[in-house]
Amino acid sequence: MAGQYLVTIGDISNIPQVIKDEYLMGDNTPRVAFVGRSNVGKSSLINAVLAEKKLAYVSKQPGKTKGIHFFRWTEHKIIVADLPGYGFAKTSKDERDRWNRFIEQYFKTDKSLARVYVLMDSRRGFMDVDIQAIEFLTGLGVDVGFVFTKIDQLKNQKATAAAKKEIKEGLKRWDADMSQIHWISAHDNGGIAGLVQEIREIKRA
Repeated sequence: MAGQYLVTIGDISNIPQVIKDEYLMGDNTPRVAFVGRSNVGKSSLINAVLAEKKLAYVSKQPGKTKGIHFFRWTEHKIIVADLPGYGFAKTSKDERDRWNRFIEQYFKTDKSLARVYVLMDSRRGFMDVDIQAIEFLTGLGVDVGFVFTKIDQLKNQKATAAAKKEIKEGLKRWDADMSQIHWISAHDNGGIAGLVQEIREIKRA
């Protein structure tokens, strides 16, 4: 088994019980986290990266992930955090505020978190809610990676080229470039190998 479920943090009050400085349940293995707008394909991507079919729960209902789920990537000695999705239309302001407090406290507590990958839909580019999330993360000093999902659902080469051009312009906001982007299709594993290789090379921040 390439991946193993470890624990779920369901509320901000649970964080001190599970994470102490660089240790998660006594383990200081480096961590990477995945976060994105609800229904962006986060759970499918995590399953593809860890080469597991059903480790991260894939729901047909957007916004289903409420807690932070941790998985041990046993093959490469890395812990993967599956963060709750953001931007679901039916989410109340109170729930969005709770998300911000919850995630912020996790980032401030987990000293072994090396990088957070923000997942976005390649067909939609940088949506306002994605920009807000990236600004929130960079404001906390988090090392951010960019992952664009569902690349296989772009209609043709022309649509792909237009999407990449728009995204390239959007990257200028954070002084990033196209080399920092992963184009992913969890459907046929396109781009997964490159993302896996990058994660393997990540060292503790």
